[in-house]
Amino acid sequence: MKFILMKLRTIVGTSVTALACLVMVCAHQVPPSGGPDDKTPPSVLWTSPPKGSTKVPVKSTIVFNFSKWINPQNVDKCLAVFPAVQGGVKISVSGRKVLVKPKRAFSDSITYHIVFNTTLSDFHGNSIGTPYQFHFSTGPTIDSGRVFGCVVAGEGKPIQPKVALFARTAADSSDTVFFGLPSYLTQTDSAGVFSLDNIHRGTYELLAFSDDNGNNKIDPGREAVYAPAKKKFALDKVVGPLTLFGVVCDTTTRHIASLRPLSATCVSGEWAGGTGMPDSAYANEWRVEGTESKRHVAVKQYLPVYHTERFVAQLSDTLGLAPFRLVYRKQSPIPRGKGLYWSDTILFNGLAAADTAVPFVKGSDPQSGADLKPVVKLFWSKPVICRVPKWFCEDTVGVKTDLDVSGQFCDTTSFFARRSLVPGMIYMVSMPDSLFADAAGNSPKDTAGISVKFRTLSDQEFCLSLSGGALCLKGDSLRTWQFLPFGKKPYLTKDNGGAFRFDTIAAGKGKIAFFLDVNRDGRPTPGSLVPWVAPEEYRVFPDTIEARARWDVEGIPVPAACELCAPKIKPKTAPAADDGEKKK
Repeated sequence: MKFILMKLRTIVGTSVTALACLVMVCAHQVPPSGGPDDKTPPSVLWTSPPKGSTKVPVKSTIVFNFSKWINPQNVDKCLAVFPAVQGGVKISVSGRKVLVKPKRAFSDSITYHIVFNTTLSDFHGNSIGTPYQFHFSTGPTIDSGRVFGCVVAGEGKPIQPKVALFARTAADSSDTVFFGLPSYLTQTDSAGVFSLDNIHRGTYELLAFSDDNGNNKIDPGREAVYAPAKKKFALDKVVGPLTLFGVVCDTTTRHIASLRPLSATCVSGEWAGGTGMPDSAYANEWRVEGTESKRHVAVKQYLPVYHTERFVAQLSDTLGLAPFRLVYRKQSPIPRGKGLYWSDTILFNGLAAADTAVPFVKGSDPQSGADLKPVVKLFWSKPVICRVPKWFCEDTVGVKTDLDVSGQFCDTTSFFARRSLVPGMIYMVSMPDSLFADAAGNSPKDTAGISVKFRTLSDQEFCLSLSGGALCLKGDSLRTWQFLPFGKKPYLTKDNGGAFRFDTIAAGKGKIAFFLDVNRDGRPTPGSLVPWVAPEEYRVFPDTIEARARWDVEGIPVPAACELCAPKIKPKTAPAADDGEKKK
């Protein structure tokens, strides 16, 4: 009898322990374990209500049932509801289910969008990969508008930003609307392609942004921003395809961040903030005044340092050892042709000494392997200006070739050959030091003058020509083609009916690109969000092209130029050598 009682106690104890374990398992969600590594992304199996449903009750809970258990961590940053629900929504996760419930209620007769971005993942760290969009209506119909297109990073980098639609009305006059929550939001796929479907009719502006902090809003100056050539449009049924390119988004006021005297009659400063607008658009009136006296000194000349944010201001009188402030009246351009004026000041201590430090050459480029129409550069210790617009280079047998000289006040003086040089030849540029001067009028003091020696590439190192194009493209006077050799400066050529041809370029591998040079500055330029300046179209195509030494490489196709989101779609490979390439 004693043995039987002990056996019963053991059985009862084991049952109680098992029951307790079962309760503990049911009380806590844990991911399934065991088996091989799971690399399968989760996907939506069904929803309640079904996608595209109408007359959904305003207090409904929207349920998404996935194929795998969903990691509840940061789900609130992986999911967004548009238009915004008054009072917000409550998001919860239960195993494979994600539940979205309004804290108050959805609005009547509204088409809502619920968007899952690619950061939503399961317990094995597998993300959904492709953004998921769900829509339903609390009214009898679903909105039918559609906006589609792609986002292009000029350098061909892989990007997957968020794309936002901002509803605009006639009363909206400020671009600050972009820094709030958008009316609709989605994310591009891995190719940069997007589609916003079931959108309400109206007037919208379109932007894309990287959303690095996951708050579904643009953070000026911190995140990459993209825009189409015309960001405002009326939506009735379908708008697209729209292609978005990079724009600068910096809402800080452009101002002088630092200022120091170079001499008793010269000060140097640096701009900061803003969107890189020309300084002449900001600084209209200048003066220097003493903080402890009534003395005023005018700014005689303003010299921007070319391709930098720095400048030098020459004064009409000497400063002396006293505290001063620079007062400058600025104009900030705003939309609709209006301007807003205000003044700003910056303090600095004066200087009584003259600027006697002479500039000197720190280096030059190229030294060997130059193209036949090279850009020869002198790098200076301080900004200088060259006093002649033209000069020449001379080879070893005394033949001279004319050079155009950059006339900007700059750290670098550039010389441009007017005609092609001779392959494999050594050239010399020699100039008197008196032809260069800094802001204070100091010239280099070199008894031998200023000189730079370089050698051009030999015949064996050149590709005779590189040509091709896209049949879908029409001729465009603004289009400039680029060959981007790896590790070297780009080659540029004008468009010829949708085709390109580069003659006598250094042999090597690289990529083909083009941009629409709207501002005629010879390089692809991003736009500006505030104030609005449309971005220049810039496409870098993905195939690697080889410019073969001593060959005419012909018939290179660029089919990606004809496709939506061209830089992300891999085109057909270039033809083999016997399909259009002719060896010399």
